[in-house]
Amino acid sequence: MHDSLLHRTLLGRYRITQFLGKGGFGETYLAIDMALPGHPQCVVKRLMKNPNPKVLHITRRLFGTEATTLYKLGTHNNIPQLLAHFEEDGEFYLVQEFIKGHDLTEEIIPGQPLDETSVIQLLKEILEILKYVHKNNIIHRDIKPSNLMRRGQDNQVVMIDFGAVKELSVLSSLDDEGNRTTTIPVGTPVYMAPEQNNGHPQLCSDIYAIGMIAIQAITGLDPGEIRRNQDTAGEVIGWENFQISQKLANVLKKMVRYNYKERYKNATQALQALVNISPKQRKFPVKVIISSVIAAIAGISLFSIIRCNNLQSNLIGNYNQLEKYLKTKDWQKANQETIDIMLKVTKQDSEGFLYINTINTFPCKDLVYLNQLWQDYSQGKFGFRAQKSKYEKTGNTIGRYNENTFNKFGENAGWQQQGVWISDLELDFSNEALPGHLPSSTILRDALRKGELFSRMNNCPPNISGLTQYFYIWCKNLSFFR
Repeated sequence: MHDSLLHRTLLGRYRITQFLGKGGFGETYLAIDMALPGHPQCVVKRLMKNPNPKVLHITRRLFGTEATTLYKLGTHNNIPQLLAHFEEDGEFYLVQEFIKGHDLTEEIIPGQPLDETSVIQLLKEILEILKYVHKNNIIHRDIKPSNLMRRGQDNQVVMIDFGAVKELSVLSSLDDEGNRTTTIPVGTPVYMAPEQNNGHPQLCSDIYAIGMIAIQAITGLDPGEIRRNQDTAGEVIGWENFQISQKLANVLKKMVRYNYKERYKNATQALQALVNISPKQRKFPVKVIISSVIAAIAGISLFSIIRCNNLQSNLIGNYNQLEKYLKTKDWQKANQETIDIMLKVTKQDSEGFLYINTINTFPCKDLVYLNQLWQDYSQGKFGFRAQKSKYEKTGNTIGRYNENTFNKFGENAGWQQQGVWISDLELDFSNEALPGHLPSSTILRDALRKGELFSRMNNCPPNISGLTQYFYIWCKNLSFFR
């Protein structure tokens, strides 16, 4: 077992500040570069050491080859740069650019399906990066939500943790002559293509992983709930009945075919297949007709639906200004506008405080619409749903207040600094703010102690909240709002 690197300085410049994690390939640490102005943060990876001295020269050769690959990939704006690679005391290290932001597990959440426009956009973002990787004849081998970061400074997707690094872990299975004694597939099982699991990855193995991510996102299913039919050679099934256009369904089906020869060969082919299925090009798909029927039953005229702007006539608040702020990513003004709307909707604008009983009766349509606006314009980073996810992940239970877990929630949302709750003036309105940080206010925070706001969202009648949210997404897909 390796000794901890904490507080050590490597190469006389990389000072280790925090342990981030351990995997099959080694350990990962956060560090600061003492040699550069401002001491920027970076990531240091220490690779597993083979105790057999006879394979040291093989380790050194493979390490150099893999480092060369990572240096080349790092020239792409959406792939972390490899800053240094070196050997020290018989151990091998990689120093990479630190990406500040959040990974896509914060956006792809079980039980919270994304709309088709968002999924197509996400696919395009990922495939654009992978196109560069595949053109260099490199297979990532471990594409999954946690290896896709949303960079805070520009909101772009960044692809991290290439399987090339993990491949170095097989050095621990070399015998005295330098031959592998075992076959270790690199990757994460639920996203791993069959041929990769058998030790023969292809470029299209990455396409399989991305297809699984897209199915997970558009259905809201947990990856473990996506089934495979053993009677049809392990084809992925159980997601086709979700509301999704036939064109996108066909693309996803081809991305996750069991036989790799039946998939798109590479990212370029898969990206090209998405060009003609943008929802903006569809006029009246079946789901729009179904929506119209449902809306007619709910008492909304078809004319109002087609115009879409009249959707807001069913809401108490006026959201035009809020949407303008969100669209330009003026998070500070959007935050204040949100609080003002909430006070006005609950008729507490004169009081300037959100009482618990007003939260319990908050109009469902407005609450769902507020969340959807924030979620859409921040690409899932902000909004009440993002806060609810963080609230539950930090051990809180809706309906109960626990000081310790609530403080942990506040810390994870960036509302606490060194154990002290920050004021409204100290909120982070930059693109680098933590997921779930906004919207926020001291008067709103009190409504979260027992998760009252989240409870209200859960208790909103499905025919109200679901309809409002669905028509909002539908109208945006047809570009009537923008």
